[in-house]
Amino acid sequence: MTFRTNSAFAFTVVPGPLPSLVWSWVLLPAAPVGRVDWRPRLDGRERQHPGDSMPTAKQLADIGYKTFSTSMMLLTVYGGYLCSVRAYHYFQRRSSQRQAAEEQKTSRVL
Repeated sequence: MTFRTNSAFAFTVVPGPLPSLVWSWVLLPAAPVGRVDWRPRLDGRERQHPGDSMPTAKQLADIGYKTFSTSMMLLTVYGGYLCSVRAYHYFQRRSSQRQAAEEQKTSRVL
């Protein structure tokens, strides 16, 4: 990806030395471009070319990865919730059974 500036140089963005899961970018000087007289449009938008609105393969892969990761995170949270509810009911049932056993012992004594 090359960015042009108001100077005579452009900068190329390449992935940095960190692992791919960490977003890092390094600016490297690109080959000098002829006359750079690019000016932003007055309304603040860049020119759009046909196909610019289409996501690239990398963007689609990133979207898929983030979606999958989010769904796995939600499933993990939901699984933890179900596990804690089951443990709560187990301990409630156990305490009620103990209480019933104690009541049965006291009723035999009387």
